[in-house]
Amino acid sequence: MPPTVEVRPVLDIEHAFRLTDHFLDPYRHRPVPWGPVGLVTYLRSYARIIDGQFARPGEVGKVEEWWQTVRRCVEGCYSVQAWHCQRHNLLWSWRKAQASAQIMYDLIWSMKFLPPGRGLRAMGTDFVYTRGVGNLINCAFRSTKDIDKDFSAPFAFLMDSLMLDAGVGMDVRGSGKVVLREPRQGEDTHTVEDTREAWVGLIARILDAYAGKGTLPARIDVSQVRPQGVPIRGKGGTATGPGPLLDLVGNLHATLRPGVGKPVTTTAIADLCNYIGALAVHGSDRRSAEILLGPPGDDGFFDLKDPTDLNAWTTRLGEVRGLLATGANGTTEALKTEATVLEGRIAAHPLRTRRWASNNSILAEEGQDYSRYTDRIAANGEPGFYWLENARTRGRFCDPARDDDLDVLGVNPCGEIVICDAETCNIAEVFPAAHDTYADFQRTLKWAYLYTKTVTLLPHHDPRTNAVMMRKRRIGLSQAGVQQAIARRGFREHMRWCHEGYGYIRRLDRVYSDWLAIPRSVRVTTIKPGGTVPLLSGATPGIHDNPAHSKHYLRRIRFAAGSPLVEALERAGYPVEDDAYSGSTRVVSFPVHDATSIEQPRSMWEQLELAAAMQWAWSDNAVSCTATFTPQEAASIPRALAIYESRLKGISLLPAGTGGYVQAPYEAVEPAEYEMLTAQLRTVDLGEAGAAEVEGSAVPAFCDGDRCVVG
Repeated sequence: MPPTVEVRPVLDIEHAFRLTDHFLDPYRHRPVPWGPVGLVTYLRSYARIIDGQFARPGEVGKVEEWWQTVRRCVEGCYSVQAWHCQRHNLLWSWRKAQASAQIMYDLIWSMKFLPPGRGLRAMGTDFVYTRGVGNLINCAFRSTKDIDKDFSAPFAFLMDSLMLDAGVGMDVRGSGKVVLREPRQGEDTHTVEDTREAWVGLIARILDAYAGKGTLPARIDVSQVRPQGVPIRGKGGTATGPGPLLDLVGNLHATLRPGVGKPVTTTAIADLCNYIGALAVHGSDRRSAEILLGPPGDDGFFDLKDPTDLNAWTTRLGEVRGLLATGANGTTEALKTEATVLEGRIAAHPLRTRRWASNNSILAEEGQDYSRYTDRIAANGEPGFYWLENARTRGRFCDPARDDDLDVLGVNPCGEIVICDAETCNIAEVFPAAHDTYADFQRTLKWAYLYTKTVTLLPHHDPRTNAVMMRKRRIGLSQAGVQQAIARRGFREHMRWCHEGYGYIRRLDRVYSDWLAIPRSVRVTTIKPGGTVPLLSGATPGIHDNPAHSKHYLRRIRFAAGSPLVEALERAGYPVEDDAYSGSTRVVSFPVHDATSIEQPRSMWEQLELAAAMQWAWSDNAVSCTATFTPQEAASIPRALAIYESRLKGISLLPAGTGGYVQAPYEAVEPAEYEMLTAQLRTVDLGEAGAAEVEGSAVPAFCDGDRCVVG
């Protein structure tokens, strides 16, 4: 298990920063500039029940509205600054902080920039004030290269970070480094306390036993773990109960025991990571991500997501069900037996049980042969590619090579942050299309930078992570709605904004790092894929268009099973179905009309060129890009990778459309289907749903019109 610092108060009421009521009053009733699904996204993901030492009198137990969420984030940010400056005897002015915080508040409230989802959810909460930065980070990376020294450490780090909602990168560098041993059986009862640390500790103990360190518990007592559905007041969300943890214990044994006496394999490392990732998505509030990195010559890694058998069984099952429907030739019993066998095989296939939990990418090398990957990418969009040498030695590609980040080992799950072993990063998103002038954009960059830099002032509970994070101070100012900005002011002008904006951020970093007496950030800019935060404002994700490429489409959003919001939406006529990938979530489809959407997808080459342009002018971390391709373009994938391998740090490619995924986040529909879906919608009656939602919203009305039509 990774070492942790003693839990101690990081901030207390002495350092509380408060915006004045006089400033806040006009925002209480001002209409919020929500995007088409902005309000429902906010209700689902970011509003909290007000509690903690910094709560205003009379507000405790009530549910936040948007102006209060922004207040919490801004006051938390400036409270952290005050704590840091007073702790280190640095200059601090409450008067200047008030003026600065008011500007940050207005920029966030009006959605010119937004903290990451983790920040909207957790900044300014007692959980952060007492536990540090863990619940604010976007992403982390942990290598398995040293598992011969500490077998459980990278897996414990993965589990700990995923349970705090961070996206985590892992690799299979530890393959072959440890010979698995028959674990010694202990005689004790291992009691699991109702904490994240206790869950991680149990898993670390089991893993270490297979490396010859310690023993397996004779019994596992989970009686202290709170039952399923009980609210988690600190971090947020609801408890899963002990079931998923016990399932993970069983899956660890099933993965490791067959390999006893042999070196640990790539497949075993990947399955350990994926089972832990599958545990993370059981949490009602967890929406974490995971990526695995492997070398180009490792066939075991390449075959982790081989869909051949699964596709064949699925095809045959469809044929069998078709024959059963006709009752042909008296073979019904035999066909029923075959269908049952096929259903069992499909349900037990690794892609269904665990390996869906990670994206997989190759640690590519310039000059390698990419042709062997074409068929697999065309089938399911994996693997992706990550050029480690570019990540280590290049910032923006318009700048000279550099040697200040040579210890970079990996990337986060969405590919936007280059990152060292055990390091973390935090990100904020700026919306350039929401700005009329470059001067306005530059002004926003200052406060977006200030938010991300402030997060690096908080300690991490893992000392190894703390050491690298405090040294690197890695941050990422990202842009969302890039295509909207280009459509508004043109490609050349947007590239000018990027180039000049980057220089401005670097100047800011010199000034503020000197004031705070901390190192300058090794990297400061990025392009992330978007996630749910751009949905609040209606921005397109990262550098991508609306993925539906249609003026009429369904936007699917996942909710915890049993969410009162889901019940309210279903009563109002929105299509609701079980999640095909997780039994603990349900999927709601929102019909959207977007008059600005382009009707035809851009070519694979145009998407790659924009990614390279943003890597050249803006991002000194990386650019997250999933370029879609048509069947006609698939044969050009090896050539495209060879052309762009010296201009990008990472890339993923996906077949155009849904890429074979059911319940895709975006799905184009015909105008007639859109009209049919919207015609059946009724006014959404939240009733008690807002307050009853895990951390719901007190917004009194769900929609502006007589029906909650998104669009």
